[in-house]
Amino acid sequence: MPLPPFQLETVRRVRQSRRDELRGELADEAARVEAELAATQQRLSADVRSPSFDVGRVLESQRYELLLKSQLSDLQKKGELVEQEVDRRRQAVVGAEQDVKALDLLEDRQRQRHTLQEARREQAEMDEIAGVLTTRRRGEEARRGTADSRKEG
Repeated sequence: MPLPPFQLETVRRVRQSRRDELRGELADEAARVEAELAATQQRLSADVRSPSFDVGRVLESQRYELLLKSQLSDLQKKGELVEQEVDRRRQAVVGAEQDVKALDLLEDRQRQRHTLQEARREQAEMDEIAGVLTTRRRGEEARRGTADSRKEG
């Protein structure tokens, strides 16, 4: 038997809340990496324009920039995976709802068939009782008719 709708609604809200929390964490992390990337690019630009240009520092900044870009790319891929998972779960819910509706229809049809069978059975019993009562009444009427004809004779 399926859970009452309010229980499923609670579970859905909890899962949506958790999903939104994870999305928020992912967005915060992406924003942090983007800010760090922008700061690194500004430092790199300043280092290149500096009269005391340090090639080692510039190379280190470029490597760090590549690392940050890689992290940002990974975070974007995770975001896409989260969206794919949300879509997959949404499709699963739609499928489950269709299954429940189909089962509900089958249950309704079965209940209607049972109700109709019960009504037919009860009608047959009533017809049988009516037949028995009619037979008794005719028998009593026949006995009374015989008794009345004896009194007359």
